[in-house]
Amino acid sequence: AILLYFSDDPRAKASFDVVEDEEWEYVGPPIGWIAHKDLEPEGVYDPRVYDSPYPQGVANKTDGFMSIAFDVGTLGPGENTTLNFLTALDARPVVDVLTSLHDAVRPVLTLDKTKCCSVKPQPVRDAGGA
Repeated sequence: AILLYFSDDPRAKASFDVVEDEEWEYVGPPIGWIAHKDLEPEGVYDPRVYDSPYPQGVANKTDGFMSIAFDVGTLGPGENTTLNFLTALDARPVVDVLTSLHDAVRPVLTLDKTKCCSVKPQPVRDAGGA
């Protein structure tokens, strides 16, 4: 199965940690391979989380962390913003999963208000002696 974080918001930056070949050690059965690395960020300000994201579309198999962060700038008092992202855990090919995620965030027309469509009343005109 694959796990994806997805956002089409240009303010989003996704990142993950990669265990390099030299950081793995085979210890034999039943454990197999272990990584000699801290596999989690030190916090949201860890440079690996926001300052060093991977370019859009880059994928990798990893046993480390995954994160998604947004730069919304400075919000003033009472100001708000909306952030949208999706998470997928799926066994389908990555291309199929990404296609589904793109479809899921496509704008949908919703009718949230109705208004009667009547003709605005007009004043009666004098037909000139009829």
